[in-house]
Amino acid sequence: MSFYVCPGANRYARALLLGSEIKHAQPRIPLAQRALIAEENCRQFRPQAEAFWGQKKFELGRNDFTLHVLSPSANKYLGTSLVSHLAAVFKNKNIGIWLVDYKIPHKHPVAAVVWVFDERIDLPVNRFTLSDDIVDSHIYRLQLDFNDKEMRLGYIKSKQSGYAGSTLGALYSIAQGLGIERITYHVHEENENARQFYLHTDFGRPLDRAMMNWVVEIKQD
Repeated sequence: MSFYVCPGANRYARALLLGSEIKHAQPRIPLAQRALIAEENCRQFRPQAEAFWGQKKFELGRNDFTLHVLSPSANKYLGTSLVSHLAAVFKNKNIGIWLVDYKIPHKHPVAAVVWVFDERIDLPVNRFTLSDDIVDSHIYRLQLDFNDKEMRLGYIKSKQSGYAGSTLGALYSIAQGLGIERITYHVHEENENARQFYLHTDFGRPLDRAMMNWVVEIKQD
């Protein structure tokens, strides 16, 4: 079996990846190339996403979107980029997006939360009021926190193969468009599968020997 080892990986990361027995659904593609593919795939949806800005419900890419812009700090580029990229990744899904401000002082004051479902359901204005049965039926979840220089990947989980990997290239592309310098995230110590996933997708490099804290440096074109 051959492996692509991301250029920024340290020796601990290389050892983990080369020893991995996990079968990944997607081929190993450098992150910059993933971002270009993601940008090309979403381009057809961007004009419609911009036209829908300000609407709470609309259909795009055969998906039903619910968009709640609850943050005055959330700019149009962020919202329309999320919508157009998600429209390119998913088909025939119910997608909820919430752009919110933190109510207390926070390093990353703006948050973007995404839930994706197979079934058509009504999604509330407040994402915290999702009922337990709705939460249990989600197939994908994403949370991002932002400031002017950094995107923090708080949570990404997909119950179906391929969606999470496709999202990472889109996040890099969105960060480039926002002028963000880096994407950071944390991997729990016991979650070896997550470390192998991020290495497999070339999504950044670990900052410590335990490979719990990671960073993706964004190269501006």
